[in-house]
Amino acid sequence: MTNQITSSLLAIAKTVGAFANRAYPKTLRKTYLLYSLALVLGVIAMAYWVVSSKSAHNEGVWAYGYEPFVWVLSVAMVLQVADIFAMIVLSIGGFVAVPAIVASVVANERKTGTMDQLRATPTQAIGLLFGFVLGVPARLYLLLSGLLALHLFVGAIGVVSLSTVLLTTLILLVGSIATALVGAALTIAPEKGKGGSSTAPVVSAVLALVCIVMANDGIAWAFIHPAGAINAAYLTDSALWSHWLLDPWELDSILHHPGNLLQAPILALAFAASGGAMLVLAAARRIANPDQPLLSPTAALGLFAIACFALIFPFESHEWVHAEVMVVCGLALLPVMALLLIGTQTSARVWALTLRQSGRVSARWALAFGMVGIAAGAMLIKTLTVSDVDYQYAEYAQMSINWFSLGWLAATALSLPIFNHFAAGRYQQTSHRMGYWGVICAHLLFQMFCIGYSHTKTGGPIAAGVLLAVALPGIVLWRTYALRLRTVQPASAT
Repeated sequence: MTNQITSSLLAIAKTVGAFANRAYPKTLRKTYLLYSLALVLGVIAMAYWVVSSKSAHNEGVWAYGYEPFVWVLSVAMVLQVADIFAMIVLSIGGFVAVPAIVASVVANERKTGTMDQLRATPTQAIGLLFGFVLGVPARLYLLLSGLLALHLFVGAIGVVSLSTVLLTTLILLVGSIATALVGAALTIAPEKGKGGSSTAPVVSAVLALVCIVMANDGIAWAFIHPAGAINAAYLTDSALWSHWLLDPWELDSILHHPGNLLQAPILALAFAASGGAMLVLAAARRIANPDQPLLSPTAALGLFAIACFALIFPFESHEWVHAEVMVVCGLALLPVMALLLIGTQTSARVWALTLRQSGRVSARWALAFGMVGIAAGAMLIKTLTVSDVDYQYAEYAQMSINWFSLGWLAATALSLPIFNHFAAGRYQQTSHRMGYWGVICAHLLFQMFCIGYSHTKTGGPIAAGVLLAVALPGIVLWRTYALRLRTVQPASAT
């Protein structure tokens, strides 16, 4: 067993090295090291300019009576500012540029047919995956290595706490791999020639947006993205980071919940590692057999359980009451469930072949019931732990749970396999499938609005929402039945 693991790791390392050598030859490595050194010197020079200008114009007092932060031109402060600039560049490189590079290269390999050639080699699928994730962006890794060395040096000499530096470095490494796996998985998910090439800019834009939001807001959910976790780690340790990048009132609102700041880095590592492990299995499965869907039912359930934990855990007892937690979390988990079910969707060709050979195709009902059960269990555990409702929510503390709204929400969630099953067999072209899912997304948004409206009010759009919640799945079920008959009929005739 140990020899097997060792040989597998050596094979993966060999594949990563081969991808890195293909990304850039050895003759260019010295050049990129010089570029990396120039980048470090540029960051230090910019830090010196910022500290010198700030120290020459100290304003002295913050507004609203807050204590001033005094800028002093010193080696320590220049290195602190340089470390901030280095972490910003490292975060952009690791969390935005790396997944964009991985996604674009994977899309190009699939488009040119190189992926099929690589699949025919003795190399394991997981080795190919790590070759894309670790080997392809090696040029960028080498370019950023100088800034990472500067970050470690600042911690080693005590300018910034060594524990904070080591923790943020670990988050940076694990988070970069996890976001690169997201880019690879989303690019591998579409069928060959059906949308994979357009995934790279979308992945880059979405990750950039999440990176910006999580780095500045939502401290309770900061662990969802590594940029937010790095921000939380620095807020607990670096006075310069907090006083320079945040306004006083923003700092007060964040430090009002110190537990979130302390938990975010550790939770981020656990979140990225667990989610990354699921994505490794999913992407390797897709690389090994392109006819299989990206996600297996087990992987989809695991990712949904992680999403439930990430969403529900940060709610604090003095902010939410029993009834609110269940409805708000359920509505937020509905689109997550829809996306994961789409990840388990087969192609139309595989759907038709399976139906003709075995006479049936799974609609993932068991998976949908499992997801609803996980969500219900997580929300039940959370509501049992909610206590000490703040006085400003006292009038809502006795609010009874609206079982009609929750039942409607569960029924909407359980209708998702109907839409997913029809899309898998009916639409072959990506544009047609996207148009179909656009209509279904509009339906789900309307249902979410009606469910939220019915939680506290009556009348209005509730009747239309209930009617649509019954009529649209019924129509799709009828269309699916007709599609199954048309698909099986040619085989029966022969």
